[in-house]
Amino acid sequence: MIRTGKIREYKPYNPKYYSSVKSRLKKRSRHLKRRVLKKNADLEFVVSHETIKKIIDKYNGKCAYCNKDCSDNFHIDHKVPLSKGGGNEFKNLALSCPRCNFSKKDKTDVEFVGRKV
Repeated sequence: MIRTGKIREYKPYNPKYYSSVKSRLKKRSRHLKRRVLKKNADLEFVVSHETIKKIIDKYNGKCAYCNKDCSDNFHIDHKVPLSKGGGNEFKNLALSCPRCNFSKKDKTDVEFVGRKV
């Protein structure tokens, strides 16, 4: 499937805007907000390799959302995202395949699959 040029149909690239001070400040603001959320989440709980092993064992190497085997290629996902007040505690972490994690974005587990994981 060739998608060359499709992005221009939906969002035209404007070099003046993307190189402007306003654009750079908005991007910096987003990154700073994310860094603060991560820092605050890491204050109480640190995700160690033991925690990751426990998560893999808890879900038997399968994605918490689609139940696909992801023991080789996996992500550790926040059930309640950092942007919605979630943290790094064990009960808020789930094993996820990259596809589910990227498509979940900033939704909670209930919003994404309709049930608690």
